[in-house]
Amino acid sequence: MKYAIGLLKAVIFILLFGFALNNRQNATLNFLFDYAITLPMIVVVLGSFALGIVLGILVMLPRWWQHRRKAQQARQQLEALQAQQAAASQPPAGTPASRTPDPDQQRHMTDPSLPITDGQ
Repeated sequence: MKYAIGLLKAVIFILLFGFALNNRQNATLNFLFDYAITLPMIVVVLGSFALGIVLGILVMLPRWWQHRRKAQQARQQLEALQAQQAAASQPPAGTPASRTPDPDQQRHMTDPSLPITDGQ
């Protein structure tokens, strides 16, 4: 899999390099107020691509933040429900705590013919 990804990256690099070599002529960009700039065509194309990516990310940021906020609220609600469930499953404060029976008592529970010793 690593070799396939490496091969794909190499092919993309070679295609972009060939594209850059084929577009070495200059392009003039005309802005407002008779301002113009002349750049190689590849700089104009790749700059436009990069600007499109940046603008796309900026447009999507508010939606991402909204989803993160909703996920955080859902996580907090889940933790609160789990805490309520844990509190409900514990015995009330006035009840005696259950203690673990002695190993002798456990054996006696499984086989009543065995005698119970008090650990002596």
